Amino acid sequence: MRCVRISADIGYKIGLAISYNSIGMYYDRICNFEEALKYYERYVDLSEEIGYRMGTIIGFDNIGKSFLSMGKFDMALKYFQKSFILSQELDYRIGIMRISEHLGEAYLYKKDFKPALDFLTQAMNLAKQIGDEEYLGMVTLIIAQVHALTEKFHEARMLFEQTRKIFVKRREKANLSNLYSKLAELSVMQKDCKLASKLATKAILLANQVNSSELKIIALITKGRAMLNQNPIRALAYIRQAIDIARKEPQELEVAQALNGISKELSRFNARKEDLTKISKILSAISSINWLKKF
Repeated sequence: MRCVRISADIGYKIGLAISYNSIGMYYDRICNFEEALKYYERYVDLSEEIGYRMGTIIGFDNIGKSFLSMGKFDMALKYFQKSFILSQELDYRIGIMRISEHLGEAYLYKKDFKPALDFLTQAMNLAKQIGDEEYLGMVTLIIAQVHALTEKFHEARMLFEQTRKIFVKRREKANLSNLYSKLAELSVMQKDCKLASKLATKAILLANQVNSSELKIIALITKGRAMLNQNPIRALAYIRQAIDIARKEPQELEVAQALNGISKELSRFNARKEDLTKISKILSAISSINWLKKF
């Protein structure tokens, strides 16, 4: 806030615009997306006023990401498209790459797989051309998810393995945790719950090493899903652990979807009589998570 006051006092408008963006990013990090949007909108308005087109591109993209985090996919797409068009006008290839990935993710959340794959493939190709290996790994991972969700399991596993090699080479533990969770989910879909359980354990260990509550929640839920039919008692213990972490602090969309997904799965689960009380308590615990209600 001090930067805002100083920039305003001396009439340094570009500094004021950048300060608005920084404050918006701070609110994004603590999952206060409504407040983040206010500052991103100020950033865009001031950037347009002073002709700072790069600021407008970044601002529209950040607004889109906030709406995506809130689960408002159509609004996210609207702002990503604005940012995408401006990036094309400026031939801003890094911007085109990143916003293509954001557009792909938004379509993926809407389960509109064809445009999702089109935009993600464009992002992947640009990452190869630019030589951004980290981004290449991240985008390839999302493309693998699209193939998994459309039941193209062979293609999904090939891409997961390509991604794994990139992340291992770069020693990216957080991305590896995410990868192993996604591989575990794929294995659950293919009814290989033993492999899924092993992969989820790897994801949990890596999430602990990087101290990420988001990654740990997703990995624990995936571990629970993998064990649900074979060992319901242990499975429910993993899910309960994930819920206990989630209740402590607000999380983002992917965690919300994981919690809502396991809630639906447990509601349908053909449980033994002795497990019904535990499942009922878990469903009640999920429904009591305040921040989850906004998704």
